[in-house]
Amino acid sequence: MPVKISHLESILIEVPLHEPVTGVHGVTTVRRSVLVHAVTDAGQEGWRNVDPTPGYPKVSARGIHVAGGRLAPALAGMECSTCTACSRRRPTRLFAR
Repeated sequence: MPVKISHLESILIEVPLHEPVTGVHGVTTVRRSVLVHAVTDAGQEGWRNVDPTPGYPKVSARGIHVAGGRLAPALAGMECSTCTACSRRRPTRLFAR
């Protein structure tokens, strides 16, 4: 029997660093990550994290968090047997600018 997504959420995590870190893209004082939590109709749970390095990706952790919120309603009720099924249903504009 296929398993379906019943709940999907993204959680923005901001962790202050003990000391500022200086890199090629400036000074970082906070590490921002996104946790994604998925629950199936069978009660199975899964977690993933996204840790974009500031200055390298075109989208920030905040943008990924917003995109996760936009995707969640579209993916609710979808079978989660393959990533291909999910990619066919994704909205064309996900990331906040």
